[in-house]
Amino acid sequence: MKVSDHKNVLVTPLNWGLGHATRIIPVINQLIALNYTIFLAGEGRALKVLEQTFPDLPLLDLPGFNVKYSTSTNQLWQLFKQVPSFLFWKMKEKRITKHLVKKWDIHLIISDNRYGVRAKNIPSIILTHQLSPKLGGVFAFMERPVSFIIKHWISKFHQCWIPDNRKPQKSLAGELISSYELTSNSRKIGILSRCYPIQNRAKETIDILCIVSGPEPQRSLFEEILIRKFSSTQLKIAILRGTPDSSLIPQEKDNNIVFYNHCTAEKQSQLIHQSKVIICRSGYSSLMDLFAMGRKALLIPTPGQPEQEYLARHMHKNFGFSFTSQNSFLSLSIADILSTPSKQKHHFANTSINSSLTLLQTKR
Repeated sequence: MKVSDHKNVLVTPLNWGLGHATRIIPVINQLIALNYTIFLAGEGRALKVLEQTFPDLPLLDLPGFNVKYSTSTNQLWQLFKQVPSFLFWKMKEKRITKHLVKKWDIHLIISDNRYGVRAKNIPSIILTHQLSPKLGGVFAFMERPVSFIIKHWISKFHQCWIPDNRKPQKSLAGELISSYELTSNSRKIGILSRCYPIQNRAKETIDILCIVSGPEPQRSLFEEILIRKFSSTQLKIAILRGTPDSSLIPQEKDNNIVFYNHCTAEKQSQLIHQSKVIICRSGYSSLMDLFAMGRKALLIPTPGQPEQEYLARHMHKNFGFSFTSQNSFLSLSIADILSTPSKQKHHFANTSINSSLTLLQTKR
C-alpha cells in the first residue's frame, strides 16, 4: 500500500487493564511501516505500556473515565452506578480530542474502545470487540438496549475495526459480536497480538506461567491467590504481574516464584513458549495472545464480569480450553492444574490493516 495522505495519526487505548494497549501495538507497528507519524495519547498504565514499547513517539495527555471495580464477586451494580460519570467523560473526551486534532494537525484517529475520541471532520476509527456486551443476571434484559446504544456510538465513526477471525466458525468473540446485526461500518480485521510464535523447540523450563491482568483491586486479589496456591510447592512458577508502572524489579519468592512487572513482546512470547501450563484471565486480549502463540490455558474469569465468564465458556466449548471460577481455583489439585491442555492446532496470524485503510481512503 502506498503512503497515505493521512500523515498524522492519533492512537489512543482505553486504560482499563493493559489489554487495550497491548493489542493496539501491532496496529502502531503497521502504521509506522507505512510512514505515518504517530501521536500516542492516553493515561496511566495503558500509556506507560506504549511509552515503553515506542520510546521515540510523542505522548499526549488524554485522560479518560477511570472505572472503579469492587472486591465483591458482582461488579455490575458497581459499574451501572458509574454510567453518568462515564457519559460525562465521553463528552469531555470529545472536547479534548478536538483540541488535540487542531493543535497537532491530526488527519486520522484510531481509538481502542474510547467512544468519545473521534472528530467529525477527519476519519475516525473505533477498535472494539464489544458490540453486544454480556451483562447477565438481573441485568440480562439490558443487553439488547445496551447493544443498540453502543452501535449508535459506533455509527458515528467512519469505521469500526473488530479484532476477530473473519471466519464465523473460528470467532473468538462469539456472541459478543454475533448476537445482533453488525453495523454497516464494521470490519473484522483478524486477531491482534503483540506476541508471536517462536520456532525453535526450546525446553519448557517453567512449570506454570500465571498472567495476571485487569484493573484493581481484582488484579492484586488474583495475584495473592496464585501466590497462596503455589508458594509452598516445588514447581517453577513465573507470575507476569501486569504492572508496567511499578518500581519493583523481578524477584524470587520462596525460591520457586519469579515475578515480572511487565515484559516486552519478545520476553512475553518467550515465557509463553517455555511454559508447560498457562493460567490467566479470560480477557479478550489475553485470548488473542494465546491464539497467536498456538497455546491453551486454564482460564479464571474476573469475578462478576459476565463477558469474561462467557468467553471462558466459549473457549472451553469451541477450542478446548479449561476454566474454573476464582473461588474454586484454590480447591483444585496441583495434578489437575498440571494436566491442563496446553497446545492447540488453531493458529491465527496477526492481521494487516492495509485493506481497511485503503477502503477508508476510497470513501473520502
